[in-house]
Formats: sequence, C-alpha cells, structure tokens
Amino acid sequence: MSQVSTSASSYRFDDFHLDAGNRRLSRNGETVALNSKYFDVLLLLVSRSGQLVEKQQIFEEVWDGVFVTDAALTQCIKDIRKQLGDDASSPRYIKTVPKHGYVFIGNVLEADEDATPGSGTAIRRASSDDSLSHSLSAARPYKFLDYYTERDASLFFGREQEVDAICSQILARRSFILHGRSGVGKSSILRAGLMPKLKAQGHFVFVIRSFTDPVHQMVSSLSRVCPFEAGNQPSSDQLNQLTQLVGRVDDGRYAIFFLDQLYPLPKTEIAAAIDAHPNVREIVWVQEEPANMGALFYVLPRLERIAKDKNIRVRTVKRSASASPATGSSKAHELEQKTLLTLAFATTPNP
Repeated sequence: MSQVSTSASSYRFDDFHLDAGNRRLSRNGETVALNSKYFDVLLLLVSRSGQLVEKQQIFEEVWDGVFVTDAALTQCIKDIRKQLGDDASSPRYIKTVPKHGYVFIGNVLEADEDATPGSGTAIRRASSDDSLSHSLSAARPYKFLDYYTERDASLFFGREQEVDAICSQILARRSFILHGRSGVGKSSILRAGLMPKLKAQGHFVFVIRSFTDPVHQMVSSLSRVCPFEAGNQPSSDQLNQLTQLVGRVDDGRYAIFFLDQLYPLPKTEIAAAIDAHPNVREIVWVQEEPANMGALFYVLPRLERIAKDKNIRVRTVKRSASASPATGSSKAHELEQKTLLTLAFATTPNP
C-alpha cells in the first residue's frame, strides 16, 4: 500500500478515477500509466485538494528517507501533468506555487471503490475515524504493484536468512551489487529487510536515486548525521568532503549508501546513432516487462527529448500493466513474446 495517508480509498475528478487501494489511475475505465512514486505524489496532491503541499512534505511522505532532488520532483510533476493532459501555463489540475510546492485545483470527489462515475462526496479533511480506518487498512500485508518500505518491516517476513547473508556481505566489502530481473523483489528486500537490520546495528544507511551528482548528494546526506566540526572549514572538493565526513563516523559503524539508477542514459551515443541513419523516422523502446515495471518511466521522457531535437517520434512496446512480472503460463508467455516482436518490427505510417 501507499505510504501516503488519505481520507478515502478512491477519488474522482473529471473523467479520472484514482483508486488508492488498488493503486490504479484510470480515465473512462482505461488505465493511465504512472509509476509507483508518481502515483503516490498524485495521490498526495489529490487527497489534499485545494491545499498547498510543500515540496519537503512530498519528499518526506513519498520518498521517505531517499535523497531526491528538486529537479527530479519537477520531472515527476511534468510527467503527471502529461498523463492528465494538464498544462503548467494554464493548469486545470496541478498548480505550481513557486519556491514552495503544488496545489491540486481540480474538483475532487471522494468515492467508494464500487462507486459509479459521478458519484461520491465532496472532498473533506480526514477525521480521527478516517485516520484510524486508514491505519488499520494500511497494516494489510498486500502491496499490489508497490514494494515494501521500512515502514513495512514488521510485515516483511520469510527472507530472514537472505537478509542476514546479504548484510554480512555488505559489511565485509567496500562495494556490493544486488541485481536481478525487474519485479523479483530487490526493492522490497532492500527497504524492508536490509535497511532496518543495518540501522538496528547502528550503521548510517541512505538511499540515493534520480540524481545527476551522486557525490554531492552523498555529502549532503551524511552531513545531516555527521556534520562538519564547528570552525573546521570543509574542503572545496566534494570527494575530500565525503572523506572528511566518513572519517567522523564512529569506529564499528559504517556509512552505507544504496545507489539506484546510477547509470546515465547515453544521450550522446543515441544521438550519434540517429545521425548515422538519416532516414530514421522513429525510436522504438521495447521491454518484456509490463508497462508499470522495467525502465520505461526512466527512459521514455529522456528518449522523447532526444527525439524532439531530431524531429522523430518515439514508440513503446511493452506488456499491459500487471501486478506481477510473470504471466504464470508458458503458453501465455510465448504468445506475449511473439506479440511484442510483431509490434516492435511493425512499420508505422509517416506522420
């Protein structure tokens, strides 16, 4: 379930239905794709319709301890607006309050999960009963399309042996790579298993993602818990600053950084490859993961910016959004693979 506290399980605005329980945004019954964190940001804004939601509140409620830049949040809001058909210069739904945050200005109705379109009650503040109801429902161990977080540590069980083994490997090495296919549970074991255990042992643990300057963010994160000594001028070089801060960590404790999406998109190489083929009309991103998994949400906006500069279009081929990366049927899997290949190599007419 989402980390965002809401007063209702479902909301409606215009043709959109935001189903918090099943983590689904739809328009006239058709699913509108949003990745997990972007869904949480939209849910936070909608549930506080008409109220200013400060950037820091978004960081705390949605990313909860993960270092995220203002630029990443700006891109998040931009992508949400795109999916809603909203315009930043003349907003219908999300209004920017410069240097502060965002306000959802659409007409929002709270609706029951089984409510028909147009039904519901005008949005209101959550009462104490609502908060109690949400806290009880939030304790359910079903995550649907989301992953487990530190708050779900008490619900995350059955991986104790793996958590102990990985923690031992992390503490015995300067670097450690945890890898696997999309959807197998890496994020869940990291946030609900490894992080709580390492913190309980007294170590400093941080998650950094969606960044362009990882050293700067590592310095910023560590300086919050191990600030520079008063009167001790930190080095102007960020690597030296990081070394100084690490040196302030007590003996027997470690500063552990989990880096996500460290690799940058090779924009220059992609642009050069396009230039080498002057007759190219489109870029096709193909993934076998469902639409709500894999690298689609990271890659697509970046490919679109490259394509815009080259005056070509971007097309995506993926499986339909799903709660699981696997179909559970070998025949269904083979059919989906054939369909993906057919769509990937299909020709599209000139615009």
